[in-house]
Amino acid sequence: MNFSVKVVLYPQTAADCLKGSFLVTVHSVYHHTVNLRAGERLLAIQPRSAAPTPFGITTSLSGEEFECLTLRQGERGLWSGGELQLGCLRLDLKTGELWQPRITPVPEELWRPRFLSGLEQTIARGREKSALARSLEPDRGEAETPLGQLYHRYISQAGALAGQGAFSSAARQYCMLIGLGDGLTPAGDDFLVGLLAALRGLEQEEQTGRFRTALEEEVEAQLAKTNDISAEFLRYACRGAFSRPLCQLFSPAEPEAALDWLAGIGHSSGIDTLTGVREGLALHRSLTAAKTV
Repeated sequence: MNFSVKVVLYPQTAADCLKGSFLVTVHSVYHHTVNLRAGERLLAIQPRSAAPTPFGITTSLSGEEFECLTLRQGERGLWSGGELQLGCLRLDLKTGELWQPRITPVPEELWRPRFLSGLEQTIARGREKSALARSLEPDRGEAETPLGQLYHRYISQAGALAGQGAFSSAARQYCMLIGLGDGLTPAGDDFLVGLLAALRGLEQEEQTGRFRTALEEEVEAQLAKTNDISAEFLRYACRGAFSRPLCQLFSPAEPEAALDWLAGIGHSSGIDTLTGVREGLALHRSLTAAKTV
């Protein structure tokens, strides 16, 4: 017997991957995510409570209902005509709302006044969960651990190189963070997603744009250093696609709600991402100031 599940939301990036008919395979199963391998790309099926991602299909299921799904790693299904048939599960993409996982750049003067203090406060409240965030604090007790020392060294050296205009070297140094840290999406990867979002989120001037391009190219070249799921987030970030809370973060009308949303993601993923956003803002200001000198 088929179990039909309503799709409530899906990103344009997923829609672009889902044209035609093809086989899919269950890549991995977690409490609130089932990841599917579709050719060279990943798709994620999620309950309605999960933050929408650039490759996630949000269903009408609650978290408890989602955990009752009996899908197994390696199980195969068919995507055809906008519908997925996977075991007894049937999804119809046509029932969902389409959203654009893109950040619309905004002038910093419209966005910054209400946002910066909230960003710092949110990171400060969550710093106990994030070894990466603690490693960048002035007292940085966590930097005395080997992992904290690596976070601090790579980020501080990369920022200094970018400030000197050595964009390729800075990008390579930031990419030392890829795959660094524990969890499904390592802290170093989350930081880079936030950094790339900030570089996309503010209206670009030439220097910031040049550095962003160098970083995106270097990240894409080193995706093999991390796991498949985290690499997918990074791949989309390099192409300008982000989760919904990150997209909302750069809306002048919604940054406070987006900060709270991001802070609650994962054990430390949201805080690590916001720490990357803060780094991107600092780089943007540094590069803009250097141009005016």
